[in-house]
Amino acid sequence: CLGKINQVARDGRTVLLVTHNTDSAATLCNRAVLLKAGHVVLSGPSGQVISQYLAEIMQKEKDKAFRNCERTGNGKILIRSFHLESPNGQVLNTAKTGSPAVFVFGFENCVCQPSDKISLGFSIHDRRGYGLLNYYSHFSGVSYENLPAKGHFKCLLPELPLAPGEYNLMCRAVSISGQTTVQEVDWPHVFVPISVTNGDFFGTGVHLASEGPLLIKGEWSMGALADQPAIETAVSGLV
Repeated sequence: CLGKINQVARDGRTVLLVTHNTDSAATLCNRAVLLKAGHVVLSGPSGQVISQYLAEIMQKEKDKAFRNCERTGNGKILIRSFHLESPNGQVLNTAKTGSPAVFVFGFENCVCQPSDKISLGFSIHDRRGYGLLNYYSHFSGVSYENLPAKGHFKCLLPELPLAPGEYNLMCRAVSISGQTTVQEVDWPHVFVPISVTNGDFFGTGVHLASEGPLLIKGEWSMGALADQPAIETAVSGLV
C-alpha cells in the first residue's frame, strides 16, 4: 500500500496522507501539516513538522513527571515544566551537538516575595546517573526578583557541549541572600530525558565521534625548541 502511494507520488500526482505514523509521513511526504483541534499550527518540510509533533508529545509526558514527583524546598515557587527550544522559539525534540540550545523551565510563583532573589540551576547526568555538569544562574551573577504569577526561566547555551547520546536533566531553584547564603526553594526529584544528536561542534564540517560525554574547544599551537646552550664540564684531578 505504501509502495503504491510512493509510486503515484513519483508519477507527478499529489497525494494527501493523513496519519499518526511519523515514519510513513517522513518516507512518503516532502511537506507536512500539523493540525491541532482542526487548525493548522505548522506547515513546512516533513522533517521539521514531525520533529515539532514528537516534541509536543514528549513534552506532555515531561509535564506529567513534574506534577507527580517528590519535592523538597520551601515551595515559594514550583518548577512545573521543562523543554528545549531553538533561539527562535521552536520546541526541540532533540538538541544538536555544537548548536545553540535554550533550556526553558516553566514555574509557578506560590508565595515568593518581590524582594526574594531566585536562582535557577540544572544538572546533566549520563544514563547511569553520574553528574556531568552543574550550572546555576547565580554562577554568572544572575538572580531574579519580582517574579510573575507564572513564567519561565531560560538559559541559552550558544554551543551545546554534549556529545551525541541520551542524558538526564535535574533542575532546582534556590534563593540567594548575601554572597554565600543559599536556601532551597524547589527541587523536583525527577530526571527529565534529553536526547542529543550529532553536529558540527568544532566547525570543521566533520562530525567526529567522541570518547566521552563532554566536548571542549582549545587553541593549539606549535613551535620549534630553541637551541640548547652548550654545557661545559670542567674536569679536575688530583696530582
